This record gives sequence, C-alpha cells and structure tokens, in this order.
Amino acid sequence: MKKVFKILSLAVVSFVMITACNSDEKEIKTVATNYLRAINFDCDFEKAKEYATPETYDLLDLLNQFWSMSMDSIDSDFRDMYANSTVDITSVEIFDDSTANVQYLLTVIDKEGNVDNEAFGEEGGKGELMVKKLNGQWLAHQSKEESQDDEILEDEILEESEEIDDSI
Repeated sequence: MKKVFKILSLAVVSFVMITACNSDEKEIKTVATNYLRAINFDCDFEKAKEYATPETYDLLDLLNQFWSMSMDSIDSDFRDMYANSTVDITSVEIFDDSTANVQYLLTVIDKEGNVDNEAFGEEGGKGELMVKKLNGQWLAHQSKEESQDDEILEDEILEESEEIDDSI
C-alpha cells in the first residue's frame, strides 16, 4: 500500500510540475510575441510597456524618441503595411523560477504577401530576448544599459537631431 501511495504521489507531483512548466512557457511565448510585435511591426512603444519590465521603459522611450524624430507619425497605413508580418518563437529556455531566454524569428510580410528577407539585414530577423518574472507575471526585459544597439541608437538620434537643427 505504501508503495502504491509513493508511486501515486510521484505521478501527481510530476504532473503538476509539467503543467506548471507548460503554463510558464505558454505565458512567456505570449509576452515575447506581443512585445516583439509591438516594437518591431506596430512601433507602439506604449503598448510594448504592457509586456515589459520597468527597466525596459527607458529603452522603449529612447526607441519612441527615435521613431518620433524620423517619422512625422506612425499612421494606420504604416501599421497596415506590416500587419501580415510574423513573430515566431523558436525556443524558450527557462533558467529558474524568474528568468528565461527566448529565441525568435521575425518575418516581414507586406500587404500583398511578399516576404522581405533583407528587412533585418545580416541577422535575418533572428534574435533573443530575456524574459523575467516579476510579481507573478512574465515580462520582456531589455534594459537600455544592456542593449547592444544602445550606442548605435543614441548616435542615430544625435544625427537626426543635428539634421533637424541644421534644417531649421
């Protein structure tokens, strides 16, 4: 009887752990997809904040500033142009209860269904995103200080602002 109880207990614990991991992975994929779509195709940095850690807000504000300087507005035509584009989560690696790494592939597809394989340059739309669990919720984490493209973005913003100043 004890042996049967131990086996049943082990089966229940295993089931609970598998279910919890699958639930976390599903939430991580949803958060990563929504975050990446918001910043890459919709250029909706306020919406992206809904799926981001507070440390990520500075980077999103910087991106918003960059886009605001380079475009008068991001209108519905711009968003419609990339409405068919996709975010594919290729893998999720959960390190512990509060940190995961997501591998993804972005594919740019225009209104006519044409795939733009050169839209993301050499990387081809492949990338990775850290996701952290805060207060029981998984959130995308890309702090401005950790961003590899931070210096490039700041240089581009400075160049844009200098061009605007020169044209005035």
